[in-house]
Amino acid sequence: MFDPAPAGSTPGAPISDANGSPILKGGQLQFPWGQLTVSTIEPFPFAVVGKPAVNALLVRRMVSRVGFIGPNQTGSTSFNGSQAKCGTAPAAAVTLTLALNGNAIGTVAFAAGSKVATCTTTSGNPVYVVPGDILTLTTSATADAAFSDPIGFIAMH
Repeated sequence: MFDPAPAGSTPGAPISDANGSPILKGGQLQFPWGQLTVSTIEPFPFAVVGKPAVNALLVRRMVSRVGFIGPNQTGSTSFNGSQAKCGTAPAAAVTLTLALNGNAIGTVAFAAGSKVATCTTTSGNPVYVVPGDILTLTTSATADAAFSDPIGFIAMH
């Protein structure tokens, strides 16, 4: 049977060489089973039961750490990990506005007849955030007669 723990590993230092030093490669911990990448996502959830009111505030949260919202560094304009759905699809397009400290930075857009939204940043680039920033998500100034039960989250990395 294969023992994945390196030679000097102990319960308190599981990734150590025979001398008890951390196993590093390029400044990163090296694991016997390969590189480990962990994405820390902080979700900003929202949900409305029924039809949301016009100009309704769906999310108002203070950012607690340094991070970013939006596309990854490859240039994708889709929020990396953000999702939104609705119980009843809108008859006409519905756009929710995502703002940071009062400035619009993106949208959560439901196309007419679609129960799944497309999340994008206004610039098509990541939007960086710091502790104390305020993130809001609001509905538009006009209501759609059919649109109801929106639910989802904005992912902050």
